[in-house]
Amino acid sequence: MPTARHVRGLLRTRELSPADIRVDGMNTVVVVRSEKAHARIIRVRPPELPPDVRLVDGSTLPARAALRLYGDSVPILAKETVRYVGEPVALLVGPNREQLLALRKEVNVVYEEYEPTFSLDSADGSAVAATIERVSGNPDEAFEHATRTIDRDCSTGIQEHFYPEAHAAFANYRRDGRIDVTCTTQWPYHVRRTVAETVGVAAARVKVYAVEPGPALDGKLWYPSLVAAHAALASRRSERPCLLRFDRGEDLLVTPKRASTRIRQRAALDAEGNAKAVDVDIRYDAGAYPVMTEETLRRMMIAGVGAYRVAAARVRVSAYRTNTVPTGPIAGIEAPAWFAAEELAAGLIRETQSDPVEWKRRHVITQEASNHVDEQLPGKSPVLRLMDEAADASDFNRKFSAFELQRKNRKTALGAVEVARGVGMAIGSQGMGFSGRTEEQVSGNVQLQLDEEGFVWLYTSSRPASAGLQSYWKHLVAERLAVEPDNVRLASCDTDTVPDSGPTIFSRAVSAHTRLIEQACNALLSRRAVQRPPVTVRRSYRRPKRQQWDDENHSGTPYPGRSWAAAVVEVEVDPVTFEALVRGVWIAIDAGRILDPASARQTVLSTINHALGWAARRQVPAMHLSRPVEHGVGFDPPFRYEPPLYVGFADDHHPARTPPLGIGELPWFCVPAAYAHALAQATGIDSISLPAGPSPVYESLEREK
Repeated sequence: MPTARHVRGLLRTRELSPADIRVDGMNTVVVVRSEKAHARIIRVRPPELPPDVRLVDGSTLPARAALRLYGDSVPILAKETVRYVGEPVALLVGPNREQLLALRKEVNVVYEEYEPTFSLDSADGSAVAATIERVSGNPDEAFEHATRTIDRDCSTGIQEHFYPEAHAAFANYRRDGRIDVTCTTQWPYHVRRTVAETVGVAAARVKVYAVEPGPALDGKLWYPSLVAAHAALASRRSERPCLLRFDRGEDLLVTPKRASTRIRQRAALDAEGNAKAVDVDIRYDAGAYPVMTEETLRRMMIAGVGAYRVAAARVRVSAYRTNTVPTGPIAGIEAPAWFAAEELAAGLIRETQSDPVEWKRRHVITQEASNHVDEQLPGKSPVLRLMDEAADASDFNRKFSAFELQRKNRKTALGAVEVARGVGMAIGSQGMGFSGRTEEQVSGNVQLQLDEEGFVWLYTSSRPASAGLQSYWKHLVAERLAVEPDNVRLASCDTDTVPDSGPTIFSRAVSAHTRLIEQACNALLSRRAVQRPPVTVRRSYRRPKRQQWDDENHSGTPYPGRSWAAAVVEVEVDPVTFEALVRGVWIAIDAGRILDPASARQTVLSTINHALGWAARRQVPAMHLSRPVEHGVGFDPPFRYEPPLYVGFADDHHPARTPPLGIGELPWFCVPAAYAHALAQATGIDSISLPAGPSPVYESLEREK
């Protein structure tokens, strides 16, 4: 039974950010970071330090200390080589943060510099960290006999996560050898494992209090483990509680971003203009230390042809190491691949002078026609219905015809006096959970307990961004067990109390964890009938046997479930500034049962704005500066206004017991592409890369005139 301490812990983690924790005798921590992008560390020379300040470097770490993530690893502190500007080299620990910041400037790290690689454009084959390739049919033969071919290149840029609070962690090494850690994280048990390896103790002796991350776009997935490890190491060495917090400038410069990509595509067409084969090559910048590489490669490969069927396809995805900040997971991790697939579709539509909706109708995958990984849809595809709904709501067909006539009557957007308009449509799909067979290897546990006082306690380490989902879980348990909602409690999220539910990513909370809670309720009902309280049940995720995946051939059913969306975006482009104004976004979604319509709608609206920000705004500053910046750095946020938005859910097409599916990432897979299509029609540019702000638009028009 949860104790009063658990309840107090729950209240504390919900109301108090780690950065705001203050205790007597507490030390603060600042990170000494590399000033070189690629170099060997010869020595670290600190200035003369006050008695209450110490420097902790990599020599104090256990041999196995590292942040590990599904086969990838990131150093806790660089010992011999640094690979990006801002990489942690040492920690300064002391009671006065301002004093530590001043001392950090005097730490002299002597390097032997190497030649760095800062971008995909300058990276060669030796920079390839990993590659995945899927070939279906015979694309070589199709290209050999093609009537004509189309070649297209596009790219996408990096993006900041935009979480509300900068990273922070509080650690307390206790006299009994245990370590308590408080941080904002989507993965408490990964923090525990990383801290344990860093300080050289058993994982059971580390207790992690997880603060809810809010809408972090997966920016609080793995990096909190590194921050917590630094705080714990400092606490272990100083034997005092330690707080490590970033200011916003430091956070912006050294934390992971969305990876930039370079994508090359070819399509083979027959005499009637039908695509017989495609060849897609996707390269993404993984930064200095690739993170979650296998999952990223596989998700991009699966999305490489989008939602379209083709007789033959080759999709190759490669992760490149560069001397920039590690990238890693972000909401909509495979969004660049979806964007590229829709860009290729747009090129084929223009090449064959087809109607966009009719072309998509002819080529989209159906229950009878699988995609390039031989995925069979379990039921009738909702894509056609969603396209019709988005087209009707936006008046797409009439607008597209009118704007296309305007484009054809205008030789170029350069020097035009009238506002140019465009409208675009794209489709996308979000896969639930990890791809392939990885979901079977990831912990997914929930626990329910009925205590002697009639309270039902839900134990899960899942950290959903939506408070509405937690509220739904409580009402679900109350309804299934016939108890008052006030009698359902969420246990404090600390690793001594809750089971390992795995990372909160890929909509696992709304899909897999909700189903586990339902199963636990059914089990508790049966147990309650024959056993007096306390009654405890636990349920763990098991992949359905019907969902088979071949890891060797990369074929089968890649995800436990899929949600779908069709989006329409309308823009107008100022003829002088080339600033694009979004006149409206219409998105139709099929995500199974919608648990909380109001919360779901707000999630979609927020994600649409972030997706538009990625599509249209300037990138964050380059991550290879000659010296880390001490204070704030400016960057463009998502759109500064909220364009008119329409969101339609197709939950009325499902029975009441249909399982819920994820919606939080869906706009990433269709809204940027729809925006690019609209911009291409408005300006007459043949191929759009992201971000597509005023400067890139003007430069493209200059090249094409």
